[in-house]
Amino acid sequence: MPLVGYVVAVMTLGEQMELSKTIIVTLIVIALYMFTRLETKADAKADTANKAPALAPQKA
Repeated sequence: MPLVGYVVAVMTLGEQMELSKTIIVTLIVIALYMFTRLETKADAKADTANKAPALAPQKA
């Protein structure tokens, strides 16, 4: 979302595009992407670790 807001501000509102602002917004976007990517990997590992093993049928 920060990247979309920045692009909208530059395109529609006439915000001046500066290199420093562009670098900061890019770093924020990369950090958010890495955070969500690592979080989903951790959730997937936790889900597989918490699953109970499948029960095998037993003879009576």
